[in-house]
Amino acid sequence: MQFERSADQQMIAEQVRQFARTELSPLVHQWESARRFASEGVETLGSLGLFGACIPDQYDGAEADPIALLHVIAEVSWVDASLGALLASHNGFVVPFLLTHGSEAHNKVHLPAIVEGTTRVAFAALPPHKAPTIQYTNTSDGYQLEGTLSSIPMAADATHLLVLATQDDTTAAFWLERGHEGLQITAAPQSLGLRGAGNAHIECKALQVPSAHLITTLDGDEQAALWRRGRLCLAATAYGVAQRALDESAAYAKQRKQFGKPIAAFQAIQWKIADMAMEIDAAQLMFEQAGYAWAQGDEDALETQSRSALFYTTQSAVKAAQEAIQIHGGYGFTTEYPVEKLYRDAQALQARWEGREQQIHHITEQWWTQGAG
Repeated sequence: MQFERSADQQMIAEQVRQFARTELSPLVHQWESARRFASEGVETLGSLGLFGACIPDQYDGAEADPIALLHVIAEVSWVDASLGALLASHNGFVVPFLLTHGSEAHNKVHLPAIVEGTTRVAFAALPPHKAPTIQYTNTSDGYQLEGTLSSIPMAADATHLLVLATQDDTTAAFWLERGHEGLQITAAPQSLGLRGAGNAHIECKALQVPSAHLITTLDGDEQAALWRRGRLCLAATAYGVAQRALDESAAYAKQRKQFGKPIAAFQAIQWKIADMAMEIDAAQLMFEQAGYAWAQGDEDALETQSRSALFYTTQSAVKAAQEAIQIHGGYGFTTEYPVEKLYRDAQALQARWEGREQQIHHITEQWWTQGAG
């Protein structure tokens, strides 16, 4: 594994960093204060092709390698985790799935549109450890979908949905357009974190789907593969939040004075920041290691490493945001500083996807199996 990013990877990350902090950062308060979808940010990122950053050149994409992609997501998440999570959903779930299972005819139409930002896709599915809530049955000319999903990111503004539905032990993936008869999309209750992600409820009521809208059926291994890359991209989102918490804490500690000197001079503050920095450095190594497995096509390593990375980075993000609030004192609970938002977003990232117990169980089982072998 190479521990130093290539010149191209560094250049891409730096370009996105500069753009996000100069162009996106001033816009965040608009959707945060109004508690609405980050439409301006999505439009801006879409104009740059970042929702299809990993799409191959043949479909007009940038064909970013996994390490470059992860740092793009992290840089955007440093500015706003909602936008980072939406990038993670597209580049981690939707695009890899279509590249693997979509027909050439389907991909020639939709992948360039994802790059252009004119097609925005909500990934309508639950993590594997949760019981499915949308079922499908066969009909004479296609399929019928029934069921609901709650708080799906991007659904509020999506042009299309990638819906996973089950029948007995079989899972099928369907491509639906917004406005499809029988598909209802309603606003979700306001959430504490990731306010700009456009969460919405999805309900399928006797939804008739032509056979042409079925992309594929998935076995257990194919379902697992679908979640590995998305899980890792979400880890990059959490890393961006954690890094922002560290940067804000260090900057504040240098300018905030007590007893005639900056609070950064006090050992208690120094220890807090040092602990944050060590954990965040470890988190970066974990998601880059998993990114290397992705790049090498090592699915077995990616399965465990993506889980470890998501578990550790979300945990690190929550802890870093908690410490950032402590370092900021009373100001940390006000909207005058961004650390209260970082805390809300970190908690949402940790709670939204696969839970702590499932991650620990799988990681422990994997290492026990490897050790026993």
